[in-house]
Amino acid sequence: ARAVRALRGNLVRLKATAGKVAALAAEEFLAGPPQPHDLVFLDPPFALELWAPLAQQLERGGWLAAQAMIYVESPRLGVPALPRNWMLQREGHAGEVRFALYRRQEPVSHSPQLPLS
Repeated sequence: ARAVRALRGNLVRLKATAGKVAALAAEEFLAGPPQPHDLVFLDPPFALELWAPLAQQLERGGWLAAQAMIYVESPRLGVPALPRNWMLQREGHAGEVRFALYRRQEPVSHSPQLPLS
């Protein structure tokens, strides 16, 4: 609750009228109507190991803008399985935490090959 109040206060101070803070579980938020975002923070509780399922919901559910930036925090020794079209831009470590910034690339669609005649 304290973090939610602080984030909402920061939005007011920054006059970020389009900003929104949602205080609910990520799965619940992602079950709602999608809105593409340019910047996403993916930092679930480490013990729940939600990186891969949440990343897939973000990618497939229409939550990411074409060139979205995704900041991911995970255990230092474990790189989470993320969509292949998330390109690593920067990474680092602080204690037992790995932090990384990815840029989303539009997935390449594969069209079926036609038989050669």
